[in-house]
Amino acid sequence: MPDIDLEEVKKLAEQLSPDERQVLLNFLAELPDSGWSTLEPTPLALDGAKEYQPTTVDGDQYVVVATDKMARLLLKERVIFEIVYYPENYQQSRMEIRSWQNSPPDGAVEQVAGILKLYGNSDEDIAKMDLVELCKQSTAKVYEVETERITREISVRLPHMICLLFDAGVKIIEFGIRGMMAEHEGSPKKPLDKMVKELEPYWKQIKAHLGVTAGGRRTVKHKWTILDHTCLALHYMRLQPIWREAKKAAKEAQNSREPTRRKRWKEAVAAVYQDDALPSDLIDQLTLPQSVPPADLALLHASRICLPGTSYSLKILKAKLRQFKPPPPPKPSAEPPS
Repeated sequence: MPDIDLEEVKKLAEQLSPDERQVLLNFLAELPDSGWSTLEPTPLALDGAKEYQPTTVDGDQYVVVATDKMARLLLKERVIFEIVYYPENYQQSRMEIRSWQNSPPDGAVEQVAGILKLYGNSDEDIAKMDLVELCKQSTAKVYEVETERITREISVRLPHMICLLFDAGVKIIEFGIRGMMAEHEGSPKKPLDKMVKELEPYWKQIKAHLGVTAGGRRTVKHKWTILDHTCLALHYMRLQPIWREAKKAAKEAQNSREPTRRKRWKEAVAAVYQDDALPSDLIDQLTLPQSVPPADLALLHASRICLPGTSYSLKILKAKLRQFKPPPPPKPSAEPPS
């Protein structure tokens, strides 16, 4: 190995930005022979900081100076509180802690087995697969993506976090101190319901970040799963050409010169596609001249196969198709010549 001039390394380090030096320090600390048990993060600069002027619940004016890694709270032009955030450390630590990332969600194995069957796999083929391990790998990937998103969102929300943390924290401390003083003086303490009422404005601030809307309890028709989405899309693809041909057959029969054929066109269409079990009420919608498009009938038919006991409009079903597009099933291989 060639000799390395330490002075040259120092000169190169001087050319790095503060963030790049922090990354370098973390790298050096993680080397097995570094001997560093902990690495104290270097102070963060305020380069590129933005200023905000939020108002407290009590009507006082704060000034917040924040970057993506720190936030400083000022009151009456004095720094009173500061929080520092190390996103790289948080992301790495969250990926290392024990959590649901190592366990597949409830029902995941059954869903994967159902999807594999839709793609033509037999029970024997599925039995040979380690579905639990596959689900764990999938769950871990979802956890990783979620961690990356949370890491970014914390940086974005630092200005709000510092105000809420300090403001609500001080209010809780005030309750505690005044309660102790009242107990010492023999005076009645503030009841819990009044404390909850005074904390309500902070809860409203939290709700603003939860993405919830006002209103009472709503009834959910059905909780959609990946298996439901896959089933709907694959059966929709399968049924479209069938309903296109069914429409042609229905049109020809209804325009026939033979009266019996015109009269019994529905029975004829049902008989031709007996193996596909076309629902009679959907066949009725092929009646001329107000015939429903075959694609819509295929989607309604697919929903009955995949979502029995539910009733969704075409608008909702089409939206579900746009949300999730699984790969098409493989085409059956041609029979080898005998």
